[in-house]
Amino acid sequence: MPRITRLAASRRTGRVVLELDGETWGSLPDSVVLSNSLHEGQDLDEADLEAFGTEVALAEALNAALSCLAYRPRSRTELLRHLRRKGHAEEPTCTAISRCEELGYIDDRAFALSFVRDRIRFRPSGRRRLRSELGARGVGAEDAESALEEAFREFGVSERDLLRQSATRRARALQSAERSAARRRLSGYLLRRGFAGGDVRSIVDELLPESERP
Repeated sequence: MPRITRLAASRRTGRVVLELDGETWGSLPDSVVLSNSLHEGQDLDEADLEAFGTEVALAEALNAALSCLAYRPRSRTELLRHLRRKGHAEEPTCTAISRCEELGYIDDRAFALSFVRDRIRFRPSGRRRLRSELGARGVGAEDAESALEEAFREFGVSERDLLRQSATRRARALQSAERSAARRRLSGYLLRRGFAGGDVRSIVDELLPESERP
């Protein structure tokens, strides 16, 4: 039965090197060491070591999830993709995500509302574009629609208000361009922002009419 002969701080913050019978077994998060009350001279069996492996995988996936969420809010699907890209195994990844949900760190409805609020404030877009962006982040249709309705109501704006805001700002930047080119560029910009074609044509005609005003 292997015996712990040494527990030493690792160069990596928050980890401890585990030495069994004079040989390095690997490093553990200090949370695993503390939760199992590990100490030098303690005998371990294979079941213990297997359990440590499972605990380590979960702790690492959870730490990676929390680090990711500290950078910016994520949807459940975004976090899942991130952990998979980082090479975490499926079981600890799913368990870590469930733990984050239990702690309230992941909430797709809240994420969608925050996302739409930011877009309204800093990058106005049409509802079609917003639905598409939320869908690409794994937010369900019901949560996306709820967020759109709540955010637009909260800001007291309509899609046409956002269209005018975006178009006016962009049109100013195109004043020095040749008129037909400016119209094409403004139309393309607004369509890419997800605004309806008919509304885009109307605002372009208003702000940049085909004939220069005297």
